[in-house]
Amino acid sequence: MDPNRKRRARKLGTELGATDPEFPELLKLGDAELLESYERESSGEAQREREREQAARGPFDYVPDPNTDEQVIADYHASSAEYAAHLLKMTDAEFAAHRRRNGSTFGLAKLIAAELERRTPKPTPVVVPAPEVVEPHPIALETPAPTPPPTAPKAPATAEEAEAAERERRRLEREARIAKENAIGVRLIASAQARLASQDERDAALAKASEDDPMVPGSTRVAPNATPELRDALRGKQQ
Repeated sequence: MDPNRKRRARKLGTELGATDPEFPELLKLGDAELLESYERESSGEAQREREREQAARGPFDYVPDPNTDEQVIADYHASSAEYAAHLLKMTDAEFAAHRRRNGSTFGLAKLIAAELERRTPKPTPVVVPAPEVVEPHPIALETPAPTPPPTAPKAPATAEEAEAAERERRRLEREARIAKENAIGVRLIASAQARLASQDERDAALAKASEDDPMVPGSTRVAPNATPELRDALRGKQQ
């Protein structure tokens, strides 16, 4: 190695300016690299390259990203998958400590939340039997016809019409009263018939229960025109 390398580097640094951020890097160069850098600076090629880079950056010192949107999205998905696999290998204690440190970090919170949901035990779903569906009766589904609103009676225009309307009103009241009385009579008749039928059933049951019982002498009287056969039959039953 040339022993004068540092001397030439200091001389070159003095020409470029000791405050140049690249000055420490020049000290790390070998002889060939140092000479090549010196030639590029002397020829102005390095300056032109810096001007081209500055022009590419624009007025806001922006460095365009050489990657396309598809490459950036692919890199994001790949890094997310790698991070999710890393979370999958952690123990519960390690994951809890990692979640406390990075649970609110942008870009990681969503993946940590997904891993936490995976580790959280899920309750066993309870299957509730579906209630039995009872079909309503077809008649119940029929919509009753709406009752038309009562119409106000038309005021009579003449005395004859007023008299006729009064007669019609009295006739309707009389028919309604007769219908009400008939309904009451029908209910009373049905009640009496039911009572008599019940009495007949009790009498028939009593007669059937005492059908074969012996008769007490003198408890049966016959008419004067009773036949001898009837008298003998009754007498034999009493004995």
